[in-house]
Amino acid sequence: MTTVITRYFEDAAQCRAVQSELLYSRGFPARIVTVFDSPDGLVGALTAAEVKAATADTYQAKMAKGGAVLLVRAGYRPLGAAKTTRLLAASMGGAALDNVVEQVVVKDKLEPIPKVLAGGP
Repeated sequence: MTTVITRYFEDAAQCRAVQSELLYSRGFPARIVTVFDSPDGLVGALTAAEVKAATADTYQAKMAKGGAVLLVRAGYRPLGAAKTTRLLAASMGGAALDNVVEQVVVKDKLEPIPKVLAGGP
C-alpha cells in the first residue's frame, strides 16, 4: 500500500525547502516527491495521482493566490516515509486546511519485471 500525502504551502520557497530536505537529507527517491507551483493543470495532475477531487479543487483555489503543493507517494521505502513527511511538512510551514483529505491510502500498482535475457525463459 502507498500513502499519498499532499500539503499546501503559502510560500513556494518553503515547499521547495521541504522537498529538498526530503530528497537530500532524508534520502527519499526523487520519483516519490513532487512539487506543484502552478495552478495550471493542477486538478488533473493531482487526481491522476489519486488525490480526492475535492482536495485538488481546494488546492487550485488556494494556489490562485500563490503558494505550492507538495505531493509524496510514501510506500514502504524509505521506512517511515509517511510519518516523516507529515512531521516535516507541519514543522516547516505546511498550512492546515480544514475539511480537506490530505492523505489517501492506495493499492500499489504492480509493474511487470523485465526478463534478464532476451531469449530466455
